[in-house]
Amino acid sequence: MLIHYGSISWTLSIILIGFQTALDRTVLELTTLPIISSILLPVWLGTAIVASVLFIKGWRTNALKTNYISSNQG
Repeated sequence: MLIHYGSISWTLSIILIGFQTALDRTVLELTTLPIISSILLPVWLGTAIVASVLFIKGWRTNALKTNYISSNQG
């Protein structure tokens, strides 16, 4: 679910920057669209970091259980 929130945040940010460009304005011009986009990008980064940490924790837990079982069998 976390990955979906991050993907939605990233997609909306890109769409907002695209609208800003389609309106023939620079990306660095401070209007509503880039400000909202600059809020969505840290949301995406936060979800990416949290999802990565949870993935690594789950991977380490599963790897330890697998190694423990295989060492008892041998």
